[in-house]
Amino acid sequence: MEGDKLMVPPSGDQGSQRSSVSSTGPRGERTITSIPQKYLFFEKEGAAEAKYNILEGRYPCDLADCDALGALVCRINLGPYNPEQHTASFLKEKLDCFLPSHLCHRGHKLFASLWKRAGSRGPISEEGLLRAFREVPEAGACEEHATLLRLYHAYLQKCHELPYYGCAFFFGEIDKPVQGLLHRTGRKAVTVAISLEGVYIMDSKEKDVLLGLRFQELSWDHTFPSEEEHILWLEFDGENEGQQVNKLLKVYSKQLNASARGLDSEPTTAAVPTSDQQPAKIQRQSSVLCSRIQRLATIDYVEEDSFGHEL
Repeated sequence: MEGDKLMVPPSGDQGSQRSSVSSTGPRGERTITSIPQKYLFFEKEGAAEAKYNILEGRYPCDLADCDALGALVCRINLGPYNPEQHTASFLKEKLDCFLPSHLCHRGHKLFASLWKRAGSRGPISEEGLLRAFREVPEAGACEEHATLLRLYHAYLQKCHELPYYGCAFFFGEIDKPVQGLLHRTGRKAVTVAISLEGVYIMDSKEKDVLLGLRFQELSWDHTFPSEEEHILWLEFDGENEGQQVNKLLKVYSKQLNASARGLDSEPTTAAVPTSDQQPAKIQRQSSVLCSRIQRLATIDYVEEDSFGHEL
């Protein structure tokens, strides 16, 4: 680093020409003076934002994917894997720099077994991260900026597989299902993600998906019974005790007024997968991306026609 410029090594056939990123453009913004460095800069900026969302749990993902993404961050920050330096104990001290913090619990093995029995995700370990770091491919003799560009691109490509990558987010609450003999109720904090393809409701505490629907799978409405709180209504097909029903989910949010505009711009048509297409990896039932409708308190009803017959 020299002054206010980030100097990078020459690349390709540029000879002795040096590229730079400057923070003293005509209006005070950073200017980039080489095409390769522009790609690196924007890939780095995009990867940094995606990494923040991964570490904060805004992009829930499965343990194997967490390890794969964390391994790329290890390679970017620590350089090529070195078995003498990059040990499990070394990574353990920095685990929450590479993996989502809510998974970096260092609990006793007893708690891990209880998590496993309950079907929840247990604490992630440094061993899985170390294995993934060891398996990050090296490109051989390659300049550092080209290597970084490849790594940033790989990180973004992996994040792009998540359905809520690039979504607009807002915070809200949903009703909890009635619990116990005392019929206790309350609200659960959720994060709502809206993309060009659909809507995702995520548990803010557990960091997993409660409901994910494409726009052609739902109907929605927006009401505002008070200035303090708006309600997003999501209607979708479901099942109750073996009977096909319509389900209504209420999402309460003070941020909804502005965010609902994203729903107004939803596409009118979307690609529907054909029956012979294989389900994507993110649809496996044990995945954090799979909907958990049993944890939702919905209003269920059966639609009838004017003669009282079920539709």
